[in-house]
Amino acid sequence: MTRRRSGLTLIELLIVVSIIGILARIAIPKFEAVRRRTQATAIVSELVTVRDAAFHYNADIQLWPPNTAAGTMPAVLVPYLPKGFKFQPSATTSYVWLLNGMSGNNPINGTDNSLMAIGVRTTDAALRTTVLAAMGGNATYVSGNAVYFLLWGRKLRP
Repeated sequence: MTRRRSGLTLIELLIVVSIIGILARIAIPKFEAVRRRTQATAIVSELVTVRDAAFHYNADIQLWPPNTAAGTMPAVLVPYLPKGFKFQPSATTSYVWLLNGMSGNNPINGTDNSLMAIGVRTTDAALRTTVLAAMGGNATYVSGNAVYFLLWGRKLRP
């Protein structure tokens, strides 16, 4: 009577583990790229929402929202945002509201060097590059580890 062998030999087990390792080595970078694109799309979507709120605020008040600290949104924009909108970046990102060279937040008082933008600051260079790509053909400004949507500037005047 022939004895049936059950289970795997050590060689068969090593081959299976090696194949799983090779597949994981291929799949993990692809997964990270998809995760990064998803995160960048969410960031750009939030920036567009805040950008639109800033334009509506400007249309009503004839001023731009005031400067705020990094990671905070101007409180005057809250009524212009959708209900339940959350402006909460992750641990590696913070949102930045930038208003430079404009006396009294008034675009009429702006100079050619004035700049108003909403952006994201991140220490993840790959995410920063992906966010910039996700912004598409929109007017952008890159400074250090931040990427901005330009709302008003030397060549952009609503």
